[in-house]
Order: sequence, then C-alpha cells, then structure tokens
Amino acid sequence: MSERASKKRNVQEKGRSKLEESTTISKKPRKARKDALQEALEGAGFSIFRRLRDLGFVAWQPPLTEKLKYKSLGNATASEIQAYTRFGQLPPRIVDIDNISLPLTLSANPRKYIVAPRFPYAHIAVAPLYHAFTHCNVDKESIDFVFGCSALEVLVSCRTPKKAAPYLVMKVPGTNALMLHYHFQFGQDYAQPGFQFERLMTQQNMQDAHNHVGTTEHVQLMEIGGKRVLMTAEVDGVDAVGNPVELKLGSSGIGRKVMFQMIGSGSLTLIKGGNDKGIVRSIRSTNLADIMSNVVSEEQNTVAFLETKILDGMNALKAFDDNGYFDNGKVYRIEFQPKMTLVPFGQNHPLLPPNPVLGELF
Repeated sequence: MSERASKKRNVQEKGRSKLEESTTISKKPRKARKDALQEALEGAGFSIFRRLRDLGFVAWQPPLTEKLKYKSLGNATASEIQAYTRFGQLPPRIVDIDNISLPLTLSANPRKYIVAPRFPYAHIAVAPLYHAFTHCNVDKESIDFVFGCSALEVLVSCRTPKKAAPYLVMKVPGTNALMLHYHFQFGQDYAQPGFQFERLMTQQNMQDAHNHVGTTEHVQLMEIGGKRVLMTAEVDGVDAVGNPVELKLGSSGIGRKVMFQMIGSGSLTLIKGGNDKGIVRSIRSTNLADIMSNVVSEEQNTVAFLETKILDGMNALKAFDDNGYFDNGKVYRIEFQPKMTLVPFGQNHPLLPPNPVLGELF
C-alpha cells in the first residue's frame, strides 16, 4: 500500500471512530424533565402524592341557544354526551396582567344570566370520565377514586359545603372507583363579579355572560397513598405554555382551600384580583410552590396532619365500600358528625347518567 493510500485509510478509520463515538453518546437516555407539579409537592414536603399522567383537557360545550333547553340527566343519551364533549380542547389563554389598566370598575348592575343546574348546562361529571377511559385509554378497573377539585379539602377539613352544593359519593358503574364530587342544586348567575373577572382575564368582554355556558376540565391520574385517583377540575384558563391557571377575585386571603383546588386542577399559578366594592385595584400572580410553603408552615396545617387526614378519609370511604354501602348504585351525601357519615341522597342520577348510557361511552 502506498504512503498516500495508507494516510487516507487512517483518516477514514479515525472519522469512523469519531462517528461511532458520537453515535454511542447520542444513544444515552436523556434525563427526563421533572414534572413541575410533582416538584412543587415534593418541595413542600408532601410524600403521598405522585402524578402518574397528565391526561390533558376536555371541554364540555352544549349548544348555545337563545333560550336554554334543559332536561334531566337521567334522560341524557350517549350521542348527546359524545356531541358535546371536545377532547383536548384548551381553555382560553390568560392575558398578561401587566397589560391591564387599574383600577378597573366591574359592572354594578349587570343583566342576570342564570343557568340552572340541569343537563346539559350543569357541571357534567361524566365528560372527564369519558375523556380518561376512552380518549386516554386509562384502565377503568385500575382506578380507586375519582375526586372533584375540592375533595381533598373536604377530607382534611371534615366539613362539607352548604346543602345547596353538597358533596356526594357513589361508585362509578362498571368500575371499582368511588366518586367524590360536589353537586350544584342552584343556578349560577354568570353576570356576577367573579365571572366578569374571569372573562376579563381571558380576553373576553366582561358583559358577555353567555360565554360561560360550557366548561373545560383538566384531568390528572395521580397516586395518593398508593391509591390510583382521577383528579378532575374545572380550569379557568392557561398560561403561554398551556399550563392551567387558577383565577380568583376577592378580598380574602390565600389559604389551604385554594392550595388544594390548585393541586386538584394541576394549576401552577394563581392570579388574584383584589375586589374593593366593585373596583379591581390590584391583580397579583402567585405560584403554587409559594402558596404551599405558606400553608404548611402554619401550626394547624403541617404536612403530617394534612396527609393523615387525607388518607384517613380515603380509608373511611373504602371501608364503607367494603361493607356494601354503594351496592346497587346508591348515592350518599357526606357529612361529619364529627366522624364521616353517609346520608342517603334521594335524587335520581345526580352525578352520572344511567348505566346503559355509561356502557355506550366506556
């Protein structure tokens, strides 16, 4: 072999060696980016929570007509639920709070726009289940609980909302999951200040109350104390990268209830407007990590206390299930006297449509 050919071969072998080295390096697995919600939970000291999957968003969009047409959830059909469900549809994007001129006056005497708590315009708990089990292929037999956004606060506080919006518990037909979810029994007036603020922050006309017909839910699959839990919560809007954002208007502080609502919705940011007799004088943004840090630093809200109360409540519900309380589709209202008590709830189909409809969906 000539000297020139030998040098050429050496160069080729060196090039091949570098290519192989480069290829080997590129095959090394990249370190996965840590889940921001999980990071915030662990940073606050919580150990019982683990987010297994972010299942994304599902919108509920019933038809908007000049006169809303209601019916009983017991008469709902699978085709209606399929038609009104929008898999993967995000809620509106939140505006930059620096671009809002303050102070801002809310409408003092807006025209009422009341939506009754009936199908298809009430909060519909079936849409997140349909989304999780059908669109996201979650094994429905693997789920232990389905929690609405305030369920964690109910278990910790051992207090339930007023009777007009009780927290109900039932077994989801065709699954092993116990659903703990609120049930509105009164109409919502979407012209009220809180809803005006939500429309302001999502680039909508504050007076367009009818825009609130329909909701968007964020669905998460979590592990809480070893139990698999579907967390479902209405979301007001998202930030620039699509993360849920919690919106609040009022003069009260930011405490444990808000913290659990944000965990339930997967919101990393709270935007709170200060309402001074109908005038918004301030709008501030606070991240979930700071809220959790403040809450768990309080003597009555230590991490150990909060985790114990949540697990005790979940175990109590499972004990009721083991004793046959939820057989034959029975639904109960949760009360605490002071221990957890289940009171039979007489209304038919308060949370979910009839079993044959659910069977068509999932």
